[in-house]
Amino acid sequence: MKFFCTLAAAALMFTLSAADLSKSIEAKRWTLAESTAKTEGNALVVNMPVDHKAGQPQYLVGWPRLYLLTLQPQEKDWSKAKAISFDLKLEFTGKTDRYPLTFHVFWTPKGAKKYQSVSMPIPALKNNAVNKVVVPLTKVKDLAAVSGFGFNISESRYKHGENFKFTVSNFKLVEK
Repeated sequence: MKFFCTLAAAALMFTLSAADLSKSIEAKRWTLAESTAKTEGNALVVNMPVDHKAGQPQYLVGWPRLYLLTLQPQEKDWSKAKAISFDLKLEFTGKTDRYPLTFHVFWTPKGAKKYQSVSMPIPALKNNAVNKVVVPLTKVKDLAAVSGFGFNISESRYKHGENFKFTVSNFKLVEK
């Protein structure tokens, strides 16, 4: 009994001291470009149409993206994590044998004025199915100073008119 209580206490301690990402699915918190997002229940539903003619001047072919850059204090300390996991259902009109999405993590080192970031391609996903995604955080240099995360696609890899729709839920940090 004592062993199980110790395990439960350790799990509770990690839950309370690790970043709580449960509110990260609120669409109004995300910064969007060439994409839309809405909250449905406990999930964030994102639509990224591939439009090679409507890109911004610096990204002529397009660069649909969304980032959560307004982390609350309780969401910023990822120092006890070795990975972030989430469920992602992809509904894509093209071939999914490529890296359909890239995941980003941003952090701001103490005393720095500018953030740093790392991009990690998410391997091919099964279309029209819920995929359990686990992204290792080994390339993030300061897990105690995470300032945001997000997704993008590179439209140059896809045909004009294809469409990415994905639903993401259950953001969780995986303990070291």
